[in-house]
Amino acid sequence: MRNYIFLLFIIFLLYSCQKTIEFKDFRYGDFLIIKKGSKLIQGKEYEFYWNTKGLNSNKFYCEILFHYEKDGNYEPRIIRLQKIDSNLYKGVLKIPYRTSWVYLALSTPYSSLSCPYSIRLPVFKDELTPEYGANSVALMNSNKDNYLKSFYSERELYPENYSIYVVRWRYEIEKKIFAKDTIMKNLREIERKGNTPEILIVKLIGNSIIMNYSMHNTILKDLCQRLKFSSLMNNWETAGLFSQMLAKNFAKDSNIKKLIDTIVKYNPYSYFTETLIRRGILTRKDYTDPATALNVLNKLIQKDSSYWLFPHKATVLTFNYLPDSLTQLEIIVKKILKAYKNYVDDDETYYKLRDYYHAFYLVPGLMPSVLRQLAFITGDYKTYINYSKELARNMITNLSAKGIFYFNIGEVYEKISLKDSALKYYYYAYSVLPNLFETYSKIKSITKQTNDKEVSRIITRLRTKYGFPFTKMNNIPPIVYINGETEDINQLKVPKLIFFYSTTCSICKQAFSDLSKVKPMLERKRVKLYFISPDDIQVIKDLWIYKFFGTNVISNSGMIKGALGVGDGFPHIILINSNNYVVNWFNGYFNEGMNWVEILKKLN
Repeated sequence: MRNYIFLLFIIFLLYSCQKTIEFKDFRYGDFLIIKKGSKLIQGKEYEFYWNTKGLNSNKFYCEILFHYEKDGNYEPRIIRLQKIDSNLYKGVLKIPYRTSWVYLALSTPYSSLSCPYSIRLPVFKDELTPEYGANSVALMNSNKDNYLKSFYSERELYPENYSIYVVRWRYEIEKKIFAKDTIMKNLREIERKGNTPEILIVKLIGNSIIMNYSMHNTILKDLCQRLKFSSLMNNWETAGLFSQMLAKNFAKDSNIKKLIDTIVKYNPYSYFTETLIRRGILTRKDYTDPATALNVLNKLIQKDSSYWLFPHKATVLTFNYLPDSLTQLEIIVKKILKAYKNYVDDDETYYKLRDYYHAFYLVPGLMPSVLRQLAFITGDYKTYINYSKELARNMITNLSAKGIFYFNIGEVYEKISLKDSALKYYYYAYSVLPNLFETYSKIKSITKQTNDKEVSRIITRLRTKYGFPFTKMNNIPPIVYINGETEDINQLKVPKLIFFYSTTCSICKQAFSDLSKVKPMLERKRVKLYFISPDDIQVIKDLWIYKFFGTNVISNSGMIKGALGVGDGFPHIILINSNNYVVNWFNGYFNEGMNWVEILKKLN
């Protein structure tokens, strides 16, 4: 009887222990709270809260990536967040079965308003057992004292997952605790396990890190013959390093193209394949067979209708399958054109298209060459120039893409001998991409000038005539003054002049003097002035310009400079109208000065 009672007591204790297992909230700094989410378990549902304090948006979403490492697949989602108060936004997260880890990123529908908060978290099968590949993320999130715990956990639970070796090496390199002897020891350990394709991949990466290339050619030949599906191609660290290594050594070994074709064929939904697409490697026929690339893109589009893949598909069709692909291409182009227009007109487009990472909005740089090629092949220059102009207008914040569109429009106009129109669009391209040497060369060539000073004068005249191409500027971080006051420049419905300068810039002094002469005009137009310098605040705080123009010293100059992509050359002068559209953008200044009266006439 006593034994029976004792047994019941033990069972009761075990049951009680199971019932009282509770997980704490997970906290990511002050930015993210996952209720009872200190350990994420498959099949469970979690409430989470993003703190958006200090971020310049009135709408927030959460981008979620469920990564199924063993299955060679991943599932991106975008969910709307519920506003709780002025700073907190709430979402609900349900972890699918077989998830290895989850990626969470705060996002907005505006590609120009970057949210700096994102994190990867490991997922568990139950309270104790991490899923295959979860330890990769746990290791990368660890500190130097305990990262090896995750390494040995994965080796014990999933001895077939050799990617954990690569994750360890990546971590040790990043943390500057890398040792060549460690990798050599690990490689000897792996070699004793056999000669599977997975082991060969890890050996290839490990030997590349320690710069031992003696077996590369042999291993690559072997992989071309034997590698099919491999979960290693879905591990972020392994796939990233492997794709980078193959691209870097592409010209050195003829086996690499065949290997890339093989990997994407058998691993179409993997992170490796996505990496090749994002880097533009999949769409280049010198790297990938066009038929293989098209087949993979079709599979991915069929899987989840990812819009960001359509420009890549259009590129493959344009340069490999015209004129047979003409009808299909025109359908894709119209689809892309409509979607980009909606991006400008409707904040919800980002959510409706599930444009994860804003990848669709940020990939239009592929389209100018597609449209240019279509114009040349069909002879319908007007249609495709108009398509390019419309797409360029809708690239409100993506200045790089806008510049490439304008450059290609200029090339089409030059092809059909419309020199004035070509010069206008080459100038537009130069305005938004002043560091792209080809734009300057085109202006120099088309005006038949050899003297750089004369070219600069021509650019000044073009700037006065055409201004800055239609571009909205709504991504400027809040201004922080040295007295602690802040100002949201994006909400100000007045004209604005932003002047980036340095005390070491001699021509800036002349620009200040010229600007002072039109102070009455600036006041009449109610222009708000901002003088921004990377120099020490103690050095610039007593400069005459601040008192003369009635403005204050700005303390977060680096943040504003970075957000606007301003380089280290000075001055940079940006004129923005009351509707937040850029009217003019000057890189540099001229000894003979500028006609500020004419320039300010366009600023309303």
